[in-house]
Amino acid sequence: MCIAVYELVDGDCFAAFPIVCALEMVLVASLVHDDFSYFDAAPLYRSLPSTHACFNNDMAILADDALFPIAFSHIIASTLGDLIPSTTILHALVD
Repeated sequence: MCIAVYELVDGDCFAAFPIVCALEMVLVASLVHDDFSYFDAAPLYRSLPSTHACFNNDMAILADDALFPIAFSHIIASTLGDLIPSTTILHALVD
């Protein structure tokens, strides 16, 4: 996906960075979601306590759900309009 973003912005790393950061937020949300006790119940992730093990399922769900709108708002707030046209930003959000 990062390569597609890079191509979408014609190889401008600085322009791609906000979208790539947002993709990382979505990835983290999926990892938090995957470790919930009703999925694989992993108490550890990379030798550290998983989110639900530290903060309980309720807080992990809230953190997980918050990452998606934060990712979208990060793209909108951090992408410089002079580097990427607004139609390209909208295309990245929709696809």
